[in-house]
Amino acid sequence: MVAEDVLVKFFVILALLFFVPKVVNSTTKIPDALTELMIGIILGITVLSFFFIDDMITILSTIGIVTLFVFSGMDVDTNFIVKNKKFFTEHIILHILIFIAVGCVIQLYLHLSFQIAFLTSLALTTPSASFILSSIKAVGKERKLWIGSKAIGGEVTGLTLMVILLSLSDIKMLILSL
Repeated sequence: MVAEDVLVKFFVILALLFFVPKVVNSTTKIPDALTELMIGIILGITVLSFFFIDDMITILSTIGIVTLFVFSGMDVDTNFIVKNKKFFTEHIILHILIFIAVGCVIQLYLHLSFQIAFLTSLALTTPSASFILSSIKAVGKERKLWIGSKAIGGEVTGLTLMVILLSLSDIKMLILSL
């Protein structure tokens, strides 16, 4: 009975996160990412004990990250990136420098550990490619490609930095994850 209850809760969450944003977007033109964010906030506030099993949270977070990579990968035009590699390289270097500067300021003024300060910096400086891509529907194709590629480049850089930061305590794990 408990397993069935968990499966029903899992189905309800998936239905809310995958179908409701599409319906809201088609009727009101509110981007999917904003709808998903609002659903998450509302569920987090109203039904605090809806998911009390840690495994379910792990499964949902893994599905979310995999979905992010799948959708980001579908929007990448590698020929466009290769053609503009100088710009993208400069953008990634700039993103890393901003990330380091913000991390140092956080560590200096808030007296946090290295990992916590730089993970906070990462959260503050990394763009959400899925939000950006779902919000730029009215822009021309070339401009959308440019903005999308830049956002995805920033997000991939951010995810790489996150893996490195989270694995710093275990060098063997860091090498395996890269």
